[in-house]
Amino acid sequence: MKRLPLARYGPGPVLGLVLAGMAAVLLAVATWRAIRVESISGQELAGVGFEPAIPNPPDSTSADRVAVALDNDPFHPERRRPGRRFRLPGERRPQSARPAGLPESVRLTGTIVYQGGGGAAILQRPGYSTLMIRVGERLEGLELVRVTREQAVFRATTGTELVINVSQPGG
Repeated sequence: MKRLPLARYGPGPVLGLVLAGMAAVLLAVATWRAIRVESISGQELAGVGFEPAIPNPPDSTSADRVAVALDNDPFHPERRRPGRRFRLPGERRPQSARPAGLPESVRLTGTIVYQGGGGAAILQRPGYSTLMIRVGERLEGLELVRVTREQAVFRATTGTELVINVSQPGG
């Protein structure tokens, strides 16, 4: 009896060739399904309503819109930042009250807000290095009770809350 040519190598190469053949068949079927185009009958489309992506396209011509955009070049070297910060509709302007316990020269340069609550305030005092105070810690008789993205709230020993906003660069 004659042996098959691959039988002399054992079952490993034979199994590898079978698996490679199966992979090639699966690849061919997947490619065919990916590139074939199915036709859809009119009956299937009868109940489907299509709406345009832009419900009411603008009436102005695109040339007018391009001209306005070019006149308001955001990268012009003489352009300056606006006088006030952009706020989303409904966003309140933070109220700033200067604490009696902190000197006018103390600036809030940043805040750290932890996702689970709490945080820290980063303060700059003239003649000192930058200071980080965590919620619950005290500075000159004031306790840091909470921080938000733009402000730190301190509570005096009298119970009044004092708000300091993050200083704007250069101001």
